[in-house]
Amino acid sequence: PWDVIRAGHLLRRTTFMPRWQDLDSILKLTPDKAVDLLLDTQSKPKDPSVANTITESRDGLDITLRKGLEGQWTAAWSQLQTWQTEVMRTSGLSIGEKLTAFWSNHFTTEFVNDDDFIVAPLLFRQNRLLREQGLNNFRDLAYNITLDGGMVIYLGGEVNKAGVPN
Repeated sequence: PWDVIRAGHLLRRTTFMPRWQDLDSILKLTPDKAVDLLLDTQSKPKDPSVANTITESRDGLDITLRKGLEGQWTAAWSQLQTWQTEVMRTSGLSIGEKLTAFWSNHFTTEFVNDDDFIVAPLLFRQNRLLREQGLNNFRDLAYNITLDGGMVIYLGGEVNKAGVPN
């Protein structure tokens, strides 16, 4: 039977932090319609302020400028984390954010601040790719993730030279 237990289970498995109003909403639907709603509702959060930050290199900077740039990177990283947490918290009746997290764990990318580029815009763009293509064709998603700037950097592609891959 379609009841509060099963509806709650569905929401816990497909969304982040389901609210009582979400549970009430899907209880009014059949199980099939509830799943359709979760799959059809797009998650389109507003881009964070760091989304289009210009990528800069620390190469050739004196220590003062280098530390200033690293401070900007750290602040951008913190803003991205806050944005992502808020997106997950407020995503509502959509499986999109849960799938974005799933694909993010599947196609793992991580950065530390000793790298020579700004990480937050790269990670945001990858997050957007996973959100936009997570419910679509897997072959297309896998192909596009290989072209993603964050993944290329994570795999060391930026140090490749013609005829001498890393």
